[in-house]
Order: sequence, then structure tokens, then C-alpha cells
Amino acid sequence: MTKPSKKTRRSGKGPVCALCKASLVPSAYPDLMLHPDHAECTVIITDGLGVCVDDAYEVVDGEIYAREAPVVAPNVPVAFGGAIFIDGVAMSASPEGSGYTAVDGAIKQLFESVGKPHLGGSSGSRGWSSVSTFQRCRYLWRHKYGSGKSVIDETQPGPEALETGSLTHLFLALHYLQRIDPTYPVDPEAARRFIELKLVTPAVLNNAWALFDGYRAFWGVEDWMRPLAVEELAVDPRTGFSCRWDLVFEVTRPFENLFPGVYVADHKTAAKNDAVTRDQWQNDGQILGEIDLYNRLGYHKRFGPLRGACINLLIKTKTPQYMRSVVLPQKRVQTDHHKSLKIWDAEMRLADATGLFPRSRAACVTRYHGFCELFQHCAGADGDAPREIEP
Repeated sequence: MTKPSKKTRRSGKGPVCALCKASLVPSAYPDLMLHPDHAECTVIITDGLGVCVDDAYEVVDGEIYAREAPVVAPNVPVAFGGAIFIDGVAMSASPEGSGYTAVDGAIKQLFESVGKPHLGGSSGSRGWSSVSTFQRCRYLWRHKYGSGKSVIDETQPGPEALETGSLTHLFLALHYLQRIDPTYPVDPEAARRFIELKLVTPAVLNNAWALFDGYRAFWGVEDWMRPLAVEELAVDPRTGFSCRWDLVFEVTRPFENLFPGVYVADHKTAAKNDAVTRDQWQNDGQILGEIDLYNRLGYHKRFGPLRGACINLLIKTKTPQYMRSVVLPQKRVQTDHHKSLKIWDAEMRLADATGLFPRSRAACVTRYHGFCELFQHCAGADGDAPREIEP
């Protein structure tokens, strides 16, 4: 654990919690405030604006510490999969075996090799991926997000479309992060070389890179926008609802259908350019939740008032297409979604408490997901015949 650097404590009236409006107590650090005990609010530490930062800091024996990130000592060779890396740069490669590795595992080890926090990943057990999986199939949700041993082998590559999307997200995150911090030690090209040596499925890597490289060429120098945060995780400590914004950016002058202001962005890869791809986002649970959390958690204090959400579409047609959709949902729709999430949360807790996770066989094969990750398992082809539902 590391302590933040101490400076002169601020004077004057302190800020209030962005969630419950309780007066905050100054700490020994100028940009961190302590939250008083409050029965209706579980926040412990906030930044100077009153926004919860419990994900980055913790209190141990009355002292504030920054939560640890994985660190690799500089200039120390790191061996992985037959490749030797020094400061994250591949020096040689002699891959062993012929099986391909999962993209998520390769990405995780990329960040471990340079001692940087992982960009991206899950948004938590109450993020939209979890909620939507529960709505799709409770049995699948139990194995992906529930407690206990799962039959899913996360070391094996997943569906090609999902792996392509994960890699594209990685390249986009590094692209925009380097605009925020030009000294960041990994750029998209370096990440591509690392991932290639990790022996991920070649078609996945090639398709993701072609999609990203075309995106970069299509949009060119985006001097009309200023990136503010990349892969920002937001968690409501009162409910556990969470999201991860792929990008938070500010439009500094009008550009196409974007007016000046702050937007949260989601990168989405799609197979074709049709009305569903372009227009589904006004009623998408992930997007509605991201807007709701931005406003409820007080992020307007950190980045500015939110104008809307931007869907960054990368379409995998023979000649890739790129476009952006803007979401400005009605207040009543946001309110309804927030209330619905509370009901789904209660359903998830009930399933956990009773141990009842029935299979939704109507979702074993779907238009967008294709075969479910557990298709073979639930069909008995893996030798593990489905058991009867037991309480």
C-alpha cells in the first residue's frame, strides 16, 4: 500500500458528498475527503469534489492508502508463452504448443508486463453485462457472475465476434489514452505485437487491427474533441450498480451531430449496417444505465454536465464503415430503467439465496450471440449431463 503525498490542508468550507449531501471531513491529503458514518450512504472516501473514490483508496488503521496496482520491476525480463519481454517489449519468441489463447488473458498479461492497471474488463457483478446475462439465462449467469465453481474455461478463446470486439476496444483505449498521457508506455502498435506473440486466434487479431486501423484513418485528427478519461469504472456504493465508460470526452466545437459538451462513449463493433445497428441505443439498458450513473454519482463535478451518450460504431463489412450515434434519452425512460434495475437486482439476490438457476433454452442460440458459451455443456456433449433443478 502507498500513501498519497501530503500537502497543506485546504481551509474554508469543505464539499459535500455527491450522493447523500452529507458534509465531508478533510483528511491529511488536500484532494481526499472522509465521509462521516451515515446509515444511508456507504461511501468512505471522496475526492475534493465529493465524488466517491473508494475504488482507488482505502482506510487502514486510520490512514489512507492508494490501492495497489500490479507492478513489474523495470528492466527485468518477464517470460510468458515462450516470449521474453523487457519493459513490455518482445525480445524473442519461441512459442510452444499449437492451441490459441483467450484474448482476455493475453490483454491481462500485456498490462502486467508493463506494471499498469488493466484497461477495460468487467464492470462488476451488477454491471449491465451481468444484468443482461441474467435476463438472458439464469444458468449462464450463475456460471459467469455467480459464486461457486464454473464450467466455463476462461483460458480458451471465446466466440470470434466477442474476441474481436475485446481487441478492438483495447486498441481504441490505448489510442485515446495516449492523447491524454503521451508518456503512457504502450501504444496500439506495441499492443498488437504483444498480442500476436501470445498466440491468439490470428483471424481475430487481423480483423480487430484492420477495424481499428481503418477507424484511425477515417476519423483522422479529431481536434474537435478532448478525451477526459478512458475505461472509467463507476460504481454506486449504495446499490452496487456499476458501469464502465469506454471513453469520456468533451466536444470543444460542433462536429456533425455532436454539439459542445461532455459525452460518455461506448465503442461497438457490428457485423452489418442496418437500422437495428444504428438506432437500437435509445432504449439500450447499458447506455441508459451509464447516463443514469453519471448523473447520480456526481461526475458532472469532475468532468462537467453530461450532454448525452455517443455510440462509436465500427461496422465489420467488407469495406469497414464508421459512424456515431447520439443518445439523449427522455427523463421518464431513465427513471423507468432505474426502477427496473432495482427489481432485477432483487431477482438476482433471490436466485443466489435459493440456488435456483433454470436454463433458458430459448436463448441457447440467438441472432447476435450465436451458440451460447454453455451450449455443449447444457446439451450434454461434454459428458456432464444436465442435472435436474434443485433448490
